[in-house]
Amino acid sequence: MYGMDHASVRFGDVVALDDVTVHVPAGRVVAVVGGDGAGKTTLLRALVGELTVDSGTVRSPDKTRLGYLPATAGSWLELTVAENLEFVGSVFGLRGTALADRSDALVEAAGLSGAADRLSGHLSGGMRRKLGFSLAMIHEPPLLVLDEPSTGVDPVSRVDLWRLISQAAARGAGVLMTTTYLDEAERAEHLV
Repeated sequence: MYGMDHASVRFGDVVALDDVTVHVPAGRVVAVVGGDGAGKTTLLRALVGELTVDSGTVRSPDKTRLGYLPATAGSWLELTVAENLEFVGSVFGLRGTALADRSDALVEAAGLSGAADRLSGHLSGGMRRKLGFSLAMIHEPPLLVLDEPSTGVDPVSRVDLWRLISQAAARGAGVLMTTTYLDEAERAEHLV
């Protein structure tokens, strides 16, 4: 099981995480809720290895088996939807038919079929977040870490993103996500 036990992180005199324990079982969605400055992003960054905890333990897969959607759009604005998927897929070792099949399935699931040739920078915010989710999922990682995946997107895209998250968990991925929306947090199987 992925997660962290008794993790603490300090930035000088500021305590960002204090003795935090979070477990992310396979096939489950765990939501972390908190306001601005509560340490949600710090928790995720520690779990994906972007920063080291001062104390405690962190258990996560190697980066090649980890899907991470940061709070930013998570895609390259100068590349098309298809080029983004091809680039990230190739980074994770997908090639040829396997890459094409996986990209096609993700584009379809995310409702981006009509936008495959559009630049990411020309997509709506919701479409860009769905593309970012697809990029995080292209290699079917066992752990998916999402930093406020639906913040600032339209209601229809929020529903689409939740469907994608639920499908990832149903296929066996452990999902850890942050959110400021309590209605979304209530959909998760465990709440922190």
